[in-house]
Amino acid sequence: MSVRATSILLLVLSSYSLAAQVLDDFERVLIPGFASPEIIGRNGARFAATAALHAPVGTRVFPIYRVAADGQPVAETVTLERPTALVSLFLHTPPSRVGRFLFLDRAHFGEMVISAVLDSRAAGQTNGGRTRLPIVRESDFRSASFSIINVESIYDYEGEGCPKTAPRFRHTLRVYDFDGRGGAVRVQLVDEFSAGIPISEVTLDVASREGDDPSYPLYGEMEIPELCHPFSCRTPCAGGSQRVEITPLTPGMRVWAFVSETNNATQDVALLYPD
Repeated sequence: MSVRATSILLLVLSSYSLAAQVLDDFERVLIPGFASPEIIGRNGARFAATAALHAPVGTRVFPIYRVAADGQPVAETVTLERPTALVSLFLHTPPSRVGRFLFLDRAHFGEMVISAVLDSRAAGQTNGGRTRLPIVRESDFRSASFSIINVESIYDYEGEGCPKTAPRFRHTLRVYDFDGRGGAVRVQLVDEFSAGIPISEVTLDVASREGDDPSYPLYGEMEIPELCHPFSCRTPCAGGSQRVEITPLTPGMRVWAFVSETNNATQDVALLYPD
């Protein structure tokens, strides 16, 4: 991640310690899939995200990180002293590949603008793709069943006669718990092109966490197997489309989820999620 322009933080912030803060007065938003610093993925693919916030004077934000005397990152709440954009949220953050919660002053919440982008590139490449990450608010989390649709399997063929097949994409489901209590969800995969026939059903624990401070969400994840409808020798996999149905199993649990669709050749990423 680029660190240019980050010295602006020293000019616009005043901070107080994590121990002294009260996060009950903050709105919480999720930036899912926030990879920081650069993450090395499958086959050497590289992923990194940047996030920016524009908010008025007096807005409190958690977390902003500083490097302590021992070299370790420390999460703090900061108060904006100038009407400016923080162009490098999560600078100095410990490694993260899943995403982060951002706590924002409720008094100014309606006046803020937040943006996050994920950059991806294949191994050995200098250029890649850019994906806008959604900013997920509390009202987007659900305690009832919901679906992510059109998770599409596409295959590329190599060779003559009966060719070899290779899936163009890989798909991963990630589920987030808003309240951080932990629990489980039922994940049902449904074949959308075969009269809605259920393919499989699993119970997914939502109990993993990357770090200790409140900005790290509880999550669970699983790979989505690609659909293969055999059609002929020349078309050994016709692909297909799935619907992912997610149902919280723990009473009172509020979750949000997305499916990442990553191109196996270019490593470009698309995110599928409920509107």
